[in-house]
Amino acid sequence: MQTNVILCVLNNVFLNRGDDGRSLPDELAYTHVEHGGEFHGIQANEAPVKYLIKKAHDAKNPVKAIIYLCSEKCLQPTIPYPLIGNALPQAESCDYTPERFFNERIEKYCKENGYETPMPTPIAYNPAGPADSLDAFIEIFESNSRYSIDITGGQRDTVILLAIASQIIKMGATESAIGDIVYSNFGERAIYKQNNTFNLVDLLNAINVFTDYGRADKLESFFCSNEYTKESTRKLCRSIRAFSDSLALCQVNGIELKVREIQKCLDDVEIQLGRFKDRYSLYTDAIEQIGGSSEVRERTFEEALDEIAELNPNIDFTGLSKNELAMKLEDLRKPSRVNRGELLFLSLIPMIREKFIPETDDESAMLMNIIAWCADHQMIQQALGIYRERISECLVRLGFFNGSLDIEETQSKELTNLCSNCKPIKNRLSMYQDHDLFSINREKEPQMRLIYAWYTYLHETRNAVMHASSGKDKYNYFFACALLGKDPDSELAIEDLENDIKEALDSIVSPISITTSEWNEARSTARKETNRARSKGTYGKERRDYEKYAKATTEDKVSGGKAIETMEELTSLISEYSSGQNRVLWSTFETWCVEERRCRLDRSGLALPEEGSYPQSLCSKYPSRFSLESTAFGDVLSVKDR
Repeated sequence: MQTNVILCVLNNVFLNRGDDGRSLPDELAYTHVEHGGEFHGIQANEAPVKYLIKKAHDAKNPVKAIIYLCSEKCLQPTIPYPLIGNALPQAESCDYTPERFFNERIEKYCKENGYETPMPTPIAYNPAGPADSLDAFIEIFESNSRYSIDITGGQRDTVILLAIASQIIKMGATESAIGDIVYSNFGERAIYKQNNTFNLVDLLNAINVFTDYGRADKLESFFCSNEYTKESTRKLCRSIRAFSDSLALCQVNGIELKVREIQKCLDDVEIQLGRFKDRYSLYTDAIEQIGGSSEVRERTFEEALDEIAELNPNIDFTGLSKNELAMKLEDLRKPSRVNRGELLFLSLIPMIREKFIPETDDESAMLMNIIAWCADHQMIQQALGIYRERISECLVRLGFFNGSLDIEETQSKELTNLCSNCKPIKNRLSMYQDHDLFSINREKEPQMRLIYAWYTYLHETRNAVMHASSGKDKYNYFFACALLGKDPDSELAIEDLENDIKEALDSIVSPISITTSEWNEARSTARKETNRARSKGTYGKERRDYEKYAKATTEDKVSGGKAIETMEELTSLISEYSSGQNRVLWSTFETWCVEERRCRLDRSGLALPEEGSYPQSLCSKYPSRFSLESTAFGDVLSVKDR
């Protein structure tokens, strides 16, 4: 069971000054507006603290301590002994401080009623610097406690201090919670529960967590724990949860549908809550004007009653006395009541829309809005994931690629990898072979060059961020860095990545053509960077350049190696090396043959011409069996289907 604790700011005792001299304030009886009962008090804190003590005792979990923030004035003996009288019949013959007066009054109340007396726990409090007391409060803060708060005492700004303290409790040690938050109204002699007002701070935090980080847990906790929450609000929480889960798991397919569902649910909340709010206001206008007119109401009494009669055609309001009419209207108003949290949420929906992903009917714009929103809110992995998997759809819709999005599910991989399957060759951007569904739109190819560079750079950056296999030592990455003017060896930074993602999207929305000279200059730089990377090794492992290594190995060991003299032997080696893919970078394959298999690749066995390299000779002699592609890494040989 949680330990019950009361937190308050101790109020001073302000003596009355009259013709007969000074006197204590009158002892007044306060009634709790919900639970009834009379609680007497002289000092401002007394009545609400007594109520909290009684409630805890009735729940069989007595208050163990009263933590009170105590100013220097409350420690000064400002209450003369002769004035105490019946307030403390057993008082010592000395002047009292407000602190002692309060503690002994509470002790007297507990003894009279058979309650356990809570332990007084003061915290030094300076009204000129109220926040200074928070450090001391945090030090005595304990887990597994229930903190009830009285906000009656102290200066006006102490309410803010206690609100901060309540947030510290909520975010602190586990198993602690906020109990009742109460306030005693001097004019009405009433004790009010203020939890709903304080909880609005939680709602603002929950909204901020959603609009800034796409998280739904706090909104769900705030609304779905309240049985009076309207269904439209609950449905909105569920839609936010679905979106939040997809973001957290980087499930990018259909993410735009979840955003549209949230936007639709916001519309539904505005409609439903707006209707309830208007009807509640309508009944309120009538009820509050039964006893007389009110110039601050939206409608006159007659106008309100006419509208109510239209909503309730089966009810006859004629012949009712004022009290009967008030009771009838109150019964009709109750179903239209909306809790404070939902009313505040309703008023904040325009701000939520402004901070959330913008609405649009354009499918490409929606996806790019989601990516930009994620980047703006430091959800970099999510932004990169959506960009990598879905941006090709936008490029097809916007005409950078020729082709249709109406494809089979089995063909979706080709769509997703459109940019990955492009390659920078001399003077232009090209695509690898075997792409039947899509092709580069040659009219937009100069603009596509910059888009491709951004895609390549962000794709490899995403792999590095997520610790996947990275191609940051490959030609395409160096080419993208050269075209974008980036240092390929620079460390990643969140702020830079945010800007990079936005610039990548801008290159699609506002395309810029890259000239052929800029293109080829980047290719030249990339070749140099690739050679530099090779000399240092792949993935940080030091090794010699492939071709130099192959040459040195061949000179040392090839003379005693087995000669490959048949087509079957050669294709079998290629298949083994490439794990059945039948596609090899020749320089690395040749090195592997010599080093690992002790094989010698000479021309005589296959009767190859002497002109050109070995793979060139193969393609020249057997064009139906082999194809050759020249890349920045060297010649890539492929075995055609046999």
